[in-house]
Amino acid sequence: MGDVCSRRSRNEEVQHGAHVLEEVVAGSTKGTSWSSENSMDLCAEGEEDLFKGKAMLLDRSVSTKASAVDMLNRGIIECLDEFCVVHSMTRGRYILLYQVGCKQKALESLGMDVQELELAAKKRAVAEQGGYVITLDKTSGVELGVQCELLETSIMVREIHGGLIEAWNKAHPEEMVGAGDQIVEVNGKQGDSRLLVEELKKSQALMVVLARAVEPPEPLPTEDRAEAQAARSVSRMTVPEAQQSASSSSKEEVSVAVTPPTDGIEFNIVLNKTEGDSLGVSVRPDDPTGTLVIEDLRVNDGTGLVSAWNEANPELAVQPGDRFLEINGARGSTNALISECKKICPLHIVVFREKLEAPTPL
Repeated sequence: MGDVCSRRSRNEEVQHGAHVLEEVVAGSTKGTSWSSENSMDLCAEGEEDLFKGKAMLLDRSVSTKASAVDMLNRGIIECLDEFCVVHSMTRGRYILLYQVGCKQKALESLGMDVQELELAAKKRAVAEQGGYVITLDKTSGVELGVQCELLETSIMVREIHGGLIEAWNKAHPEEMVGAGDQIVEVNGKQGDSRLLVEELKKSQALMVVLARAVEPPEPLPTEDRAEAQAARSVSRMTVPEAQQSASSSSKEEVSVAVTPPTDGIEFNIVLNKTEGDSLGVSVRPDDPTGTLVIEDLRVNDGTGLVSAWNEANPELAVQPGDRFLEINGARGSTNALISECKKICPLHIVVFREKLEAPTPL
């Protein structure tokens, strides 16, 4: 009889121990429903209307995300929903906490979009580093409208001429893209300017991170500004018009220090110029380099010797921005080059193309 009672007592102890173990395991499992990983930066102080009446705000005595997670898991704080908001005193911001698998439910309850939140968080992080973020919709095929210089890990904006960037600047004057700013990241891609170009060429939504120019471009001195204005006044001249302008304004020779361009590639073209033929391009004399810059190939409705050359030699096609560096052995003087262009004879032309220009406008 005593042995029976002893066995029964031992069985009850084992069963009781198993029951206690089950409660411990269950409690441990329940205590992992909150974690610091399941959180999102929600908003700044003063923006409480974003969650007011939609999510529980923990008491201000809970001042960090880590302490909130610990108290929720230990049951010190009771939250009836699967999400809540904690105020981070150190950051001066509100953090959204949600249980595993409840992120979408929390955002829907707040009437918020996860992409909008992530974009806002990205903008804040980039701003802290001195940069800024723009978003562009390139799905319609509209170009960015910029001329760029490819650096090793970024793309420097040189000129803005219409397109999505100009439209962005008009709509966002507080975040305008400027010459000298550098594109450092596109849709998460970074570290290689070639990857950035590939991403920018795609017809898709773009999230672009830029770094501000360290120093704004210095204004031109008064005399240089006058020369720049004069250069702009002949920027649309055809070759014969440029020749006439040069001959009429250069009766007195002026010595100019010529610095020919060096960072680029050269290739040769031959134009068989006979009586009445036109090159069919507009040029801009660049006296500091002693070259002729090709401005437009659409003169005379796209006809002319240069357009004919391009059709026959697409691998050596002349492009806007290229320079006539040498013509029939003459180089170093824009007047000499223009004079050669006017002659009725075959024109052996050395064309220069800058290496740092983007291969195609973005």
